[in-house]
Amino acid sequence: MGIIVLGGLTSSLLRSLGRLDLADLYGASRIPIYVLNAAYPLVPDEVKDFCAGKRAVLVVEEGSPEYVEQQINSILRNADINTRVLGKECLPRSGDYNAEILLRASPHS
Repeated sequence: MGIIVLGGLTSSLLRSLGRLDLADLYGASRIPIYVLNAAYPLVPDEVKDFCAGKRAVLVVEEGSPEYVEQQINSILRNADINTRVLGKECLPRSGDYNAEILLRASPHS
């Protein structure tokens, strides 16, 4: 597993992971995290390198539609990498993603 997050959401993600004892106060996480400091353009080689060998990644992006999630799916499918990409099926379709919202994420949001 891994998490791909847009840069502005990193602190909320780390706070929620910290509450689950999956990250510490200094940002070290037990789950691999790929932070996108820019949503466009994605760097295909970096996306492929991060996702290779993982069963699934969760894309944490606010807003709708899920542009980054779609781009990542396209990059991986074109490279024949079968990592499952999760996102809006686990998180609310819209609204602010604070630490509390991220803690409540589920495949049925």
